[in-house]
Amino acid sequence: MKRLFNITQLMLIGIGLSIFTTNITAETAKSVFIKAVSEGQTILNNKSKPLSSIDLRLPIPLKKDHLLFTIQGSNTVGAQLTPNLAQAFLKTLGANDIRTVNTATNEKSVVGKYQRADQQTLLKINIAAHGSSTGFKGLLNKKADIAAASRRIKPKEKVLLNSRYKSFDGPKEIVLGIDGLAIIIHPNNSLNSLTLTQLENIYTGKITTWKTLNGSSKLIHVKSRDAKSGTYDTFKHLVLRKKNLISNAVRFESNSSLSESVSRDIDAIGFVPLASINDAKALSISDTTTTSNEAFPGVLPSELTVATEDYPLSRRLYFYRSATPKYPAIVDAFLAYAESNTGQDQVKHSGFVSQQIYALPSNLEENNAWWRLNLNIRFQKDTSNLDTKANADVQRLVAFINNEDHRFSQIRFVGYSNPTNSNRDHSPLSKLRAQNVRWALRNIGVKNQIKTVAGRATFVADPNSIRKEKNRRVEVWIQ
Repeated sequence: MKRLFNITQLMLIGIGLSIFTTNITAETAKSVFIKAVSEGQTILNNKSKPLSSIDLRLPIPLKKDHLLFTIQGSNTVGAQLTPNLAQAFLKTLGANDIRTVNTATNEKSVVGKYQRADQQTLLKINIAAHGSSTGFKGLLNKKADIAAASRRIKPKEKVLLNSRYKSFDGPKEIVLGIDGLAIIIHPNNSLNSLTLTQLENIYTGKITTWKTLNGSSKLIHVKSRDAKSGTYDTFKHLVLRKKNLISNAVRFESNSSLSESVSRDIDAIGFVPLASINDAKALSISDTTTTSNEAFPGVLPSELTVATEDYPLSRRLYFYRSATPKYPAIVDAFLAYAESNTGQDQVKHSGFVSQQIYALPSNLEENNAWWRLNLNIRFQKDTSNLDTKANADVQRLVAFINNEDHRFSQIRFVGYSNPTNSNRDHSPLSKLRAQNVRWALRNIGVKNQIKTVAGRATFVADPNSIRKEKNRRVEVWIQ
């Protein structure tokens, strides 16, 4: 079996599900899942129009240039990923001589020449990357058609937008990709894992030696990316939060130079994207609230654990659509392109983890080994509603399963719940989550053998931590 399985390009849509974990019955769950996915599949089939045939609806005669839309928000998303997506999108529309022009600090225009009959114009996409909150402000004051964010929209931001546009659902949300960081040390350092609290204490100066970590009395040499980097922005969001970085941290302008420095300094610690680990040693990270790492050893960083969001230092990147863009068809086409297989190539090229589906074997030495897909189907908090990413992932999964190039005999959905301190048996609810997904796929014609089981004692987050919702998931395995 191939290591990578590519899915066909799709115009992805969300499917809204309304199943609550309280007072739920199997028949209710089955009915709602089938209806939602059937409606979603119908819309999907009716919206498969290629991007090259999108009507730009530009005025006649053409003006010197045309601003298609404006994206404001996150610097993590806007520094490289958004310009890369914009360039590739303009090329798909038929533009040529495409380039990115710096217009101000953290502001760019992606432009391309566009020919229609004997007339020519310059298509433009403006990008301003001054932070996630500025994107939502841009939606509010109608200066942005799309908000880019490295966090979910806050309730107060949604309330303001709902009030302005007289809606109840807030702006349309899509998950663009996943961002993740590896914590690295020298390969000869005996330490293997850290908790998020320990990591925060190291980078804020509360822990200054290795004594409580690996027994060494030597000082910890803290190394960090520079303040302008998206890598540091991610670290600050996931680890430091609102606390200050230790003043004597050595700063680096590139991930490669930081990684090289750590790999040569046995007392050093640093953080880099997955692709920049190189000769350094990556640590497993735990969000446990206990004092013993033996109780919850944590998760090692990998493309799989970041893609499935099992790894604590991973986060979603988002686009949010304005309710009133000037060219709605173009904005919708761009968002669909960003979620497509081709758009996800740009996500990976920009240094993030894409949402393309592939499988990895659990044991290379077994002839009939089970292979795990690089996605977890997750749910909205306290419900069995699929979350935004899972809505799109279900459609990706259907395309993956129906691809004639993929040969496997059976599929296994493994459902999990977040355990509580009570003696309650969570197996029925865990299995019901897996059955929900199977019912949905059966109803839209997926005929592969699918077995549903309840997973046992496999936590990806401390049941008592703020990430405990990560335990409520359905894993997908194939053979």
